[in-house]
Formats: sequence, structure tokens, C-alpha cells
Amino acid sequence: MEIIEKRADTKPGIHVGDSIKIEVVMRLGEIAPQDIAVDIYYGRVDSKAEFLDRATIPLRDVSVSDNLTVFRGEVPCKEVGRFGFRVRVLPAHPLLRTPHSLGLILWG
Repeated sequence: MEIIEKRADTKPGIHVGDSIKIEVVMRLGEIAPQDIAVDIYYGRVDSKAEFLDRATIPLRDVSVSDNLTVFRGEVPCKEVGRFGFRVRVLPAHPLLRTPHSLGLILWG
């Protein structure tokens, strides 16, 4: 499994109340899209691009084409300032109580 590309619709003049559309293109191999959770980990960042605070948004809109899977979602712009985001991929299963405990996190 690998992250091929991250796309963010970042245009000049984003206003508070707008949303930024995000797409993450992945090659999953033998893994089914429903077996993973793809989240956007976002928040305010400092001058070194380190997160000052953060939140997560799941990417739930999924399409598959030519062995590539695209996960889509939107990040709300709730305040002004310098923001950043990362992609976080975790295992997902209804019987899994906490996906973090397995230590299987892919960052991109």
C-alpha cells in the first residue's frame, strides 16, 4: 500500500467559512478500501510547519479506477492563519476497538 499523490484545492483568497477539497490517490494492492481509514490530520502550524493544534477529518468519498483508489473529502476553514495537513491511514474493522494500538499507521 502506498500514497501516490495528495491534492488540495488551495486557491488564493481562501476565506473563513470556505472548505478546501482534498484528494488522496493510493495504490492499495490486495487491501480493500473498506479495510482502511484515510484521514486528513490538519491544523494550525508554526513557522517550522509543526502542528500547534490539530483535528482529523475522515475521507469517505471513495472511487477505484485502474488499480488506483481515490479518497476525497473537505477540510473546513474555521479561522485565519497558517495551516497544514497530512494524510493518515489506519486499519479499519468493526471489531477493532482502537486502530492506533496496532502500530500500523501510514503518514503522507
